[in-house]
Order: sequence, then structure tokens, then C-alpha cells
Amino acid sequence: MCDRLLPERDGFCPFCISKWDTMKRIAMFLATLKKEAILFVVVTLLMSVLDLLPPVLVKHIINDALIPRPDNGTELLGFFVMGMLAIRVIHYGLDLGNAVLRAKLSGLSALDIREKLYHAMQFLPVRFYDKRQVGSLMSRFMSDADRLEMFLLFGLPFILSNLLTLLGVLALMLYYSWELTIYVLFPVPFIVLGSLFKFKTLNRLWTKFHAKMSRFHIHLNESISGIRIIKAFGQEKREMAVFSRGNDGLRESLVKAERSWFIFSALLGFIMSFGIFFVWYFGGRKILEGSLTLGVLMLFVSYIWQLYRPLQFFSNVNNFLTRALAGAERIFEVIDSRPEPFEKPDATPLPDLRGRVRFRDVHFGYDPGKPVLKGVDLEVEEGEMIGLVGKSGVGKSTLINLICRFYDPDKGHVEIDGHDLQDVRLGDLRGQVGLVAQEPFLFNGTISENISYGKPDATFDDIVRASRAANAHEFIVTKPEGYDMLVGERGGRLSGGERQRISIARAILHDPRILILDEATSAVDTPTEKKLQTAIQRLVEGRTTFAIAHR
Repeated sequence: MCDRLLPERDGFCPFCISKWDTMKRIAMFLATLKKEAILFVVVTLLMSVLDLLPPVLVKHIINDALIPRPDNGTELLGFFVMGMLAIRVIHYGLDLGNAVLRAKLSGLSALDIREKLYHAMQFLPVRFYDKRQVGSLMSRFMSDADRLEMFLLFGLPFILSNLLTLLGVLALMLYYSWELTIYVLFPVPFIVLGSLFKFKTLNRLWTKFHAKMSRFHIHLNESISGIRIIKAFGQEKREMAVFSRGNDGLRESLVKAERSWFIFSALLGFIMSFGIFFVWYFGGRKILEGSLTLGVLMLFVSYIWQLYRPLQFFSNVNNFLTRALAGAERIFEVIDSRPEPFEKPDATPLPDLRGRVRFRDVHFGYDPGKPVLKGVDLEVEEGEMIGLVGKSGVGKSTLINLICRFYDPDKGHVEIDGHDLQDVRLGDLRGQVGLVAQEPFLFNGTISENISYGKPDATFDDIVRASRAANAHEFIVTKPEGYDMLVGERGGRLSGGERQRISIARAILHDPRILILDEATSAVDTPTEKKLQTAIQRLVEGRTTFAIAHR
């Protein structure tokens, strides 16, 4: 790892990543659509060949019909012009088919990218999310994925078509006059070397822009989520000032990158203009000497723009490509993150648990050199209920995180019924552990969908029974939509006590062998708390239960 200051605190340096490897990975997203990709290449090749023909026909019109004025000149002129028209019609048809293929390839590839990104995020460890903010991850889904999609839609296809055109034009120019071709190619080294140099500059500028965009999303996410706190403390103007500073920084970064490109693009246009001067001057001299025809000169005049256009496009791709690469690297950083805790390939199925939990000499810390647990030995028999009490930071929640295997111990073992948790399937383990968190989280769905979240195949009667056990049924039936009521984002349409009871009902329906209660009654009023205590006592019978108390 280099000593550069990272643009984001995400643990990877974009400057140390191989751009070529990233390009190959982007192209690999098209591999799943092999048939469409091959057809697209064939159609693009045909279009590139057709693009080369009109200047050849112009040469024949001048040399064979207009200058010599033969008796059949009118017929020749009509033949060549009709040929140009036919080429235009065929090219238009291929262009339509190419557009359909390009849209399908880019759309499905972008879908595949987002799906892989989301899939990776579902299996990343809690530790990964501890070090990142929601806005930073959301920017990967939205801004970065959008830029990558645009590159697949426009950038990659145009690279292919312009490369084919460049090679075809160069071959024909050399065939008709290698001497004049040398004059045409005079500006090319300056264009290529300048583009390579500019690539590094643009990559640095766009990487910084993406980092600022990520921080901008973080602030936007926080300001929307915390709007009640902002209003409660009257800090609207302060937040506007913070937003404006971030927006100004984003704009400044964007202007700097775009300005750098536009200045370079204008310089390229100036350099390219020398080529056309050389063609007219040296080509004109050859016509006067009798060693070149006017038709060939006009062919070169037409081809020179077809030659320079791909070169200029490849320079434009610098701007397009560096933006896509910066986004792709941030996406691949998430996709490549190692799932943790890591499930072994030979992980064994976990049978129905009895619920005997044991910690053997467990050491753990969230950060290196800052241990939270040191040499913990604990044994809880099946069906036993224990309370974890203590001030914040002593490791109560850490014990629970290790039981759920959100983390693995740095040293020692956590076992259930004699099975080391690192040796069993995660799905089997978590299917038999129920959690009621201190701050209940509800999804933006119906009440019944939230209760049955851990058991999607539950019947409506099962949901009602769980709700009754959690003392939630009474308030649910008073709602106009009852169990079909949409709870809103994070359950915002329900009170804190109602959200907690839905969360408890969800755990009851899950029917776990090991139950974890993290201040499960903290968000309810006193009368409801007494009812829930009775319900919880019935619930914990026969289950190993860990109850965390922060007070």
C-alpha cells in the first residue's frame, strides 16, 4: 500500500488499482450475454465497413465521371450516387439494430452490476458497515452504478466502432498513397502522448470528485433522517450552510475536472487542424506534378476526419472512462470485500438446538489493540435465562454479537450444544436465534409482513397468535387497515411502544431456541411493560435467553 492520503476512509487506494484490470472486469459483465455481445460486434463491424465506402465512391465520381466526362458519364454518376444512397439506407437499418443491442447489453449489464453489489452487501460483515456510512454506500448504488451504465451504453460500444474505423481508414489511406498518409499521421503522436498524460490527471480529478460526492450523499442522508432533530433545535440555517459548503466543494471539483478536459480538447482540435493543411498542400503539389488524382485527394480529405474523429473520441473517452473507472473501482471494492465471518466450504449443518451456550477463553476487540473481552469463560445451560447488566462499553452487546456470529472472536471459541460456531452453517445458526433489539427496526411494509419477516411462510393465524403473545393484537385491530397497515419507513407511522411490540411478535413467531432481549421493554409505557414482562416470561420457557439491561 502506498503512503497517499486516501480520498475516502474506505480502506483502499484507487491509485494503486490496475486500470486495465478494472477495464477487463467491466467488460466481463457483458460475458453473460455472449450471444448478444457477438451479434453487436458483427453489426458494429459491418457499420464500420460501410462508413469506409462513401469516400471511395466519391473518388470514382470525380475520377471516372466528372473529370473525363465519358459518354456514359450520367449513368456512372447515377450508379455511384445510388450506391451511396443504398449504403446510407443499409447503415441506418444496422444502426437501429445496433441501438437495440446496445441498450439491452448496457441495461442488463447494469442490472447485473447492481445485483452483484447488493448480493455482496447482504453477506458482508457487520464490521464492514461499522466503518462506512449509509450515504457512501448509497452513492455506489446510484451515482457510481449510473456512470458505469453510461459507459457500457456509450463508451464501450463507441470504443469498438471507432477502433474498427481507425484501422480501416488507415489501411485504405496507405493503399492509395503511403506518402500522403505520413503527412496525415504527423499530429497523431502528439494526440496519443497527450491523451495518455491527461488520463492520469483526469483519473486523479474524478477520483476526488467521487469522494466528495460520497461525502455529499452522507450529509444528505443524515439531514433527511435527522430532520426532526434539526427542526427541534432550530438548526435549519446551519444545515443549509453545511449543505452549501459541500455543494460548492462538489461544484468546484466538477468544474476543475471538466475545465481540465475542455482545455485539452480544444488543444487537440488545434493540433488536428495541421493534418488537413498538410493534406491540401502536399496533396495539391502531387496533383500539379501529375502523381496524384483529384479523386484520391478528395478521398484523403474525407478520410482525414474519419481518422481524426476516432482519435479525438479516444481522447474524449479519457474523460468518460476515468469517470467510469473511478465509479467501478468503488463498486468492486465492495464486491471484493471478504464476507466475514467467513463460512467454511465444509461447514456442517446445525441440527435442532437444545440451547447450551459456552464461551471458552474468548478474546475480542473491535479495533486492534483495544480489547473489549479478555479471557471470557461462560456456560449457560439449555433453557436458562441470564441477565447481562453493566455500564455501556463493558461488552454486553459484544457477547450477543458473538452468539449471533456477527463477529468471530480474536481468540477462543463460542459453542452451542458443543458445536463451534465457526464450523457450522450461518443460515442454520441464525435460523435458531431470535433477537429483539433495543431500537426496533421495521421495514416499509405491512404489519403482518414485518411480524412474519423471519418466517415468510407463516399463516395469518400464526401471525395473530404471535401478536397476542406480544400484546400487540389489541392496538393492531384498532388501526383502520389492521394487519395490512403500512408502517412507513423504519415504522415511522407507529409509536415507539408499538414498534417494540411488533418486534417482539416477530421474535415470537420466529420460534428460536436461543432468545436475545436487548432492553426489549425499554420503549413501552409502564402498564404495557408489565403485560410484556408476563408475555416474555411465558415466551422464555424452554429457551436459552440472554437479557441485556442498560439500567
